[in-house]
Formats: sequence, C-alpha cells, structure tokens
Amino acid sequence: TVAPERARGGPRPIRAAAGHATPFALRFHLGAGVEAVRTADGQAAILRTPSGAIWQFRAKAGSIAIEDSVWISPAGRMVPTQQIVVIGRAQPGGVNVSWALRRAR
Repeated sequence: TVAPERARGGPRPIRAAAGHATPFALRFHLGAGVEAVRTADGQAAILRTPSGAIWQFRAKAGSIAIEDSVWISPAGRMVPTQQIVVIGRAQPGGVNVSWALRRAR
C-alpha cells in the first residue's frame, strides 16, 4: 500500500534451504542526500531527506543495518549514498518479513 505519508511491504515469505536456517538480507537503497541512522533497538531507522523531512523505516523479522551504497547518476557518475539492510535468518519453517515507511514530521 502506498500513500503520500507512508508505504508498506510484506509480509514477504522467505524460505529456508533444505531444512537449514538460511541467512537473508533485504536491501533498500536510499536516494542521494538521504541520511539514515539506526535506532538503538536495531528494529528501525530514522531518515532525513535533503529537504529536512523525517521518516521512520521499521521492519519485522530481522534487524536493521545501515551500509554505504552508490547511486549512478543519469550522467553516469557514482554518487555515494546509504542503504537500509534488513538482516535475519529464515528457519526451516520460513519467516515472513514485513516493513513500513512513514513520515514522522
């Protein structure tokens, strides 16, 4: 569901391979100039856009990391950015991962 002030995804089923716990990583690449900071509990990230708007990204069934990324501009230049990574392990029965992005202010 997408609305001007929020977006949601999932639940997305992730299955384990051959009865063993399987690591997964879902990556959400951020636009140029968006700054991300992980919350202390590791379950969310606070995003600040170049215009100063504040957004919150939250995921279930995994922990959140912030990593460096690169965006390729239309002119072909590499622009440093960040990405939100939802990291977890799918147990043999699988796991459902869901996420939400909402404007905080």
